[in-house]
Amino acid sequence: MAPDEIADATNEFCENSSSLPISAIITRAGLVLLALFIIAANLTVIFLVVLKDCLRTKTNFCLCSLAASDFMAGLIAVPLTIACSSTLCVIPELCLAMDLCQRFLAISSIIHLLVITTERYTMIVYPMVYPRVMTKSRILTALVFTWLISLFVSLIQLFWYEPVHGEMPLPNKYLIYDIFCVAIIVLLPLTFMIYAHVHILVVAKRQIRTIRRQTGHLRAANQKTEKHSAQLVYICMLGVFITGWVPYFLLAIEADSNYTWIVIPPWVQEASLFFKFFTGLFNPLLYTYFKSDFKKEVLTLCRKLKISHCCLSTSKSSIHLTNRAEYLIEEKEEHGLILERVSVV
Repeated sequence: MAPDEIADATNEFCENSSSLPISAIITRAGLVLLALFIIAANLTVIFLVVLKDCLRTKTNFCLCSLAASDFMAGLIAVPLTIACSSTLCVIPELCLAMDLCQRFLAISSIIHLLVITTERYTMIVYPMVYPRVMTKSRILTALVFTWLISLFVSLIQLFWYEPVHGEMPLPNKYLIYDIFCVAIIVLLPLTFMIYAHVHILVVAKRQIRTIRRQTGHLRAANQKTEKHSAQLVYICMLGVFITGWVPYFLLAIEADSNYTWIVIPPWVQEASLFFKFFTGLFNPLLYTYFKSDFKKEVLTLCRKLKISHCCLSTSKSSIHLTNRAEYLIEEKEEHGLILERVSVV
């Protein structure tokens, strides 16, 4: 988004915030709470993948990298958004940093989803060539390039950024950049991913029929449940991205084109802000509660924490009882000593 559009949008937000302080405070408090949940959820995913050998699979490496990207949303993007709305009249460059960070997170999310979809598509549609093509080293290389491409595409705007407001040498350069991002970075990968997920469902259904004919209905039913639940996770992640981030790119095109397509009420803008960052919370919740391997490890961790809590409570109770018993014994001995002295007297 061009610097002028960022300044205009933030100045409008400043005016709205000053006229509706309670609404602004509630919005910022909600963003802080959302950021804390995002950080906690994604740290849990990273923690599980790092510590559990059974979770260090090719797919989970991709999910862990996506969790690291979502973690940055809670740690950096949300605080920058709050800071921009609070200090925009003093530090407009802070809002530029916010926009660059949001652009990076959006591009990082779509490329991560593309890598995850490609890996899963190859595994299900071409299972014979999957071990040879999708090696762990290639997956890690693709993830490194995911971060580098996201950084390059988002930060390239700084080459033509001018901090002084005024007429730009190339007025349409931001619009051209936005159209490029929507066409190449968003729509093209989305088209492939939608096709891939539909094809995966068709192939998985065909595989279930084959298993049913060869081994029986029970195993086929188990395979169907596992594949459909896993596939549902990735489809929901794609749907959440479309809901949260696609409007961000479309609104950027509208702002840089200087043409208002539709008047959006302020409450819709605030809701879209939450939806945009909610993707960073929804993704880890999806694969920790619906992906079988993550769900199993999370339940195991919860049981261990519960047992540790019970042991700690029991230990505290036993210490308390021991101290109480020692106190009663000392009191009894002291009482006996006093009686003995009285009898002597």
